[in-house]
Amino acid sequence: MNEYRIRPKEKPIYVKADTVLKIGQRVEISLSGDTRAFASRLEDIQTNSLALARPLDVRNNSVTAAPGDIITCKVFGGSCYYKFSSIYQRMESDNIILWYVGRPDEVQKLQYRDFVRLKTTLPLTARPVNENGVKEDPCNANTIDISGGGLSFSLPRPLVVGTKVSIEIDNVPGIGLFDVMTTVVRSDEVEVKGTKVYHIGVRYINLNPNTQNKLVSFIFELQRQLLAKGLESKSP
Repeated sequence: MNEYRIRPKEKPIYVKADTVLKIGQRVEISLSGDTRAFASRLEDIQTNSLALARPLDVRNNSVTAAPGDIITCKVFGGSCYYKFSSIYQRMESDNIILWYVGRPDEVQKLQYRDFVRLKTTLPLTARPVNENGVKEDPCNANTIDISGGGLSFSLPRPLVVGTKVSIEIDNVPGIGLFDVMTTVVRSDEVEVKGTKVYHIGVRYINLNPNTQNKLVSFIFELQRQLLAKGLESKSP
């Protein structure tokens, strides 16, 4: 019997771009074929183009693109994220270096499962549940990433896919103690600084929608802080 319900596929929700895009918005940019996300900001809205602050990577190196490259942009619209694809046009310098991309007519409202996992380190307590339904001794760990639908963390031992794991993360804004039952969907062996560890990916089981909303809001705030830091570091 499945431990979680599979949601039916939902139709994408599109809204007029003019109702979402605002000058000064933080923008997360991804390039085609690249899994990384880069921080930017919407500097100007023109008839056929958007002007974006040239993005930097995590090492503050400038990101490059060629005319015709497809880019994906995500923006925070106050209560949820929206995304759109566009074509990179050119780069110009006007006090700051700007990327010009095509202006979209519509943007897509993202569902929870569409959110990119946020890489962040949060202390947690994990308690695997054995075959008899008994929680094992707690293991202290740190998140590798987190989303509205699941998270991953590192352990010194593997866990079998399908194993239930009780997860606790303390002091989550709006929630307090985030206490949720999960199921293991991935257990990958990796080597970190010469030591073998296991990256465990879990999916939340029957997470209360109200708690999920608060968790996603917390993730939004973390991501906005990271985007802000990236932009502040490249401001003249």
